[in-house]
Amino acid sequence: MISLSDRSSHYGLLMGNFAVSTLGWLVTAGLMLLDPQLLLQHYYQGRTIAMVHSFTLLTISPAILGVLYQLLPVVVEGALASRPLAWITSLLWWTGATGFVISRFFNLAALSVFAVLLFLAILLFLLQLTLTVNSGHWNGPARLVVAASLWLLVMALSGSFMSARVSGALSGFSLMQWHTWTGMIGWFALMVVALGTRLLPMFLLSHGMQERWALASGILLAVFPCLLFVAMLLDWEFRWIPTLVAVLGYALFLIYLFSCIRKRMRRRLEAGMSLFVISFAFPLIALILLMAGWDVALILSTTGRASSPAWSAGAALCMLAGFVGSATLGMSFKILPFMGWMAVQSRVPQSTTSQLNPRSLAAPALQRILLVAYPISVIALLIGMHYREVLHFAALLFLICTLINAAHFIYIVREVARRSL
Repeated sequence: MISLSDRSSHYGLLMGNFAVSTLGWLVTAGLMLLDPQLLLQHYYQGRTIAMVHSFTLLTISPAILGVLYQLLPVVVEGALASRPLAWITSLLWWTGATGFVISRFFNLAALSVFAVLLFLAILLFLLQLTLTVNSGHWNGPARLVVAASLWLLVMALSGSFMSARVSGALSGFSLMQWHTWTGMIGWFALMVVALGTRLLPMFLLSHGMQERWALASGILLAVFPCLLFVAMLLDWEFRWIPTLVAVLGYALFLIYLFSCIRKRMRRRLEAGMSLFVISFAFPLIALILLMAGWDVALILSTTGRASSPAWSAGAALCMLAGFVGSATLGMSFKILPFMGWMAVQSRVPQSTTSQLNPRSLAAPALQRILLVAYPISVIALLIGMHYREVLHFAALLFLICTLINAAHFIYIVREVARRSL
């Protein structure tokens, strides 16, 4: 069993990245509410790309950075290589991601400048990871974290190729599809598995967990982008092979997840862990949508008509907002109060914090509201993509959820500041 208290706290780094992530949630929801039709367009269309990247670059990725700066030293039993380097990397990422999204709307010529900043941030991030792991042990979860980060680098390169209209062996459209699914599986899903492998036993108090199922899941997800690339090169008839690998990886981590739940000492599942568990329903919905879309495409191809992009866009919505979004929110409900508690412990005499615990820094009522409202908002968006009269309501509900999340973040920051005086 690992303990975050075994290593020094990087509270400022964590909260700085989560502050940007909180703003990213609001920006994504605001764009969605201002123009819900973006969800109905193909997700490779310019303005839709901006909205998607406000979620991937401004919302989820900063949260991952913040968590890794705190958790990775604990996982490898080492120390964060350089706090200044972590701040420089974070600042480069925040600037590059913000500029990337804004330039998508107002100045495409500036896109390359911000892409360079993001690329530099990724290189520094990989350097930080390597040095940090070298200070401890190269164990399974650490290798999965590095593998996911390498796929992030490859995604940045493929994005640069697309911007330069260079697709190589793949068609431009196939490269965009590969870029999208590599991001969802190779970066986000693999990182959820890598972090969840150690966070789940810690937060559920599950002792004696064997990580082999989780590590096997991570290995399969790590090779998925390679198999998808080969399938696209050879023939789309082979697309079932990478799909099967991803599904098997998903199933193996589910075995690990339910094993952690079954062996937990903390009998009551709190809102954060419940939302994390719920998040794993969305990849299954995405798979159903993809399979349905393939059947529709096959039928339409016999009649000479093109298939609607709604099926693949719906699957992407399930993977990003549904799976990755729910998992990120769920873990944040546990991580932020815990790190806030550690920060208070380090700032005031222990005798004055004897009655303080992480839950006293959180807002359970807001967490319970999001536990119900957020998954409903994603399902409503999915329904709205097919029944447009629902779309505005769904976008509004999604915005309300992001506002509640912002209120929860502000509450924790305020409580930590108040109790540190």
